[in-house]
Amino acid sequence: RLGTGESHVLFLHGGYGQSNYWARQAEALAGRFRVTLLDTRGHGRSPVVSGRYGFGLFAADVVALMDDLAIARAAIVGWSDGGITGLELATTRPDRVSRLVAFGANATPDGLIGGGSRTPVFSGYAARCATAYKTLSPHPERWPELNAGLAAMWRREPNFSDDRLAAIRAPTAILAAEHDEIIRPAHADHLARTIPGARRVTLKAVSHFAMLQDP
Repeated sequence: RLGTGESHVLFLHGGYGQSNYWARQAEALAGRFRVTLLDTRGHGRSPVVSGRYGFGLFAADVVALMDDLAIARAAIVGWSDGGITGLELATTRPDRVSRLVAFGANATPDGLIGGGSRTPVFSGYAARCATAYKTLSPHPERWPELNAGLAAMWRREPNFSDDRLAAIRAPTAILAAEHDEIIRPAHADHLARTIPGARRVTLKAVSHFAMLQDP
């Protein structure tokens, strides 16, 4: 349980996805904490408002939502792009982050496994997201714009230096799947070693989509 004044948990999903992917985890925590789920800009129910995407923008959106909901601080639980956004928040807005769980996140492009996004499981996930977008998005015809914007972002971000990671003070857990298609295990090790006091946790018998494979 989080301590007094730290009763909020904010879930951040991965690229192409939406907050529904956290349903089972949110349900498990809702009896003890105030749980908030966000659809990242351009994803799910959040409309495409521009062609600009970046983890700094995503983090600013999270802070804006927290301000709107009067959430002073929250434990951030992020998966993939959501985990990277959590790292961005922990380094740029530490006053808003009580704790951080980052699953399947990379700090630099060299943390990725080459060709991982072309595996059958990853391709199936992308197809599933595209189908869901048709029913969730207020402007489903803008899926190609989201796809192009994210592709451009992933070519240039993230780029956290070790010094930035070493400045994180929120209690942090770095989660890595045993069979992650895109994150190198050694990179997760590096994150856990570089962030002071971070825990390194391996999720057994699952891949980058652990919240669905074994809720």
